[in-house]
Amino acid sequence: MSAHTDTNKSTRRNSRTPAERAAARREEAKQLQSSIAEQVATLTTSDDWRLFLDYCRSFHRYSFNNVILIWRQCPTASRVAGYRKWQELGRQVRRNPTRIRIFGYSKRTITETDPTTGEEKTRTLVTYPPTSVFAFEDTVPIEGHPLAHIEAEHSPDLEGDDPTGITDQLTDWLTACGFTVGRGDTDDPDTYGFTEWKTRRVIVRDDLEPASAVHVLIHEAAHVLMHDPAGDDRPADKRQIEVEAESVAYVLAGLWGLDTSKASTPYIAGWSGGDADLIAATGARVLKAVDTIDKALTAP
Repeated sequence: MSAHTDTNKSTRRNSRTPAERAAARREEAKQLQSSIAEQVATLTTSDDWRLFLDYCRSFHRYSFNNVILIWRQCPTASRVAGYRKWQELGRQVRRNPTRIRIFGYSKRTITETDPTTGEEKTRTLVTYPPTSVFAFEDTVPIEGHPLAHIEAEHSPDLEGDDPTGITDQLTDWLTACGFTVGRGDTDDPDTYGFTEWKTRRVIVRDDLEPASAVHVLIHEAAHVLMHDPAGDDRPADKRQIEVEAESVAYVLAGLWGLDTSKASTPYIAGWSGGDADLIAATGARVLKAVDTIDKALTAP
């Protein structure tokens, strides 16, 4: 019965004209975008935001919109990929899996003729058509494939000494950005670190344990990347600035095996005040910053 139904669906799809298929894709894209707004509207508390950031650890290289779509359709997913990509990774998608619809990426070069001069010019056309991906949990190993041992990506919760070992790499990256990095007194027991823009220095309080120190250093690295007062895209709202920096610290620390939830959750809650619009405004920027710093840390 299911095979017969699938054949009928395929036949109906193939019988549609190109214009009808294009219209259907536009409608699906509209529905996907609408579902993003609906899901963002549920992120109204600091706990909701923390859970979403937990989810982001596995999908930090996806766009904010696609993370929302994956989370909405399959909140238990730990990793996703396309059907063929899973086969390349030694996994086979099971029968009747959850089909997760997200925005894909397509790039092609087109040639156009100038109607006035007759000159041919080429340009790149980028589109984001809806496409399907599947969760790791809906795949099984392909016997004999060299990558069949692949596992879902998890970030363990660790406390105590810093398990990341990235302090030197963060320091080198900040130095390359034109900042000096040091430990010292912040003159305020409630201030763990700060970025001073005029003197181009980052200070982390000198009495912090290694795990806390690297957490603060990631937070300040996020400020350096995202919040230059001379930059064009620095948010005007101080609350957004602090929510962004701490969200980056939480996600990136988690990617490297350090759980900062006990410190990050109240900090984000205090600055966000449960403002859903503020949280929505930070999502894409947080993921982009996490990806930028993470790539710098893992670069050869």
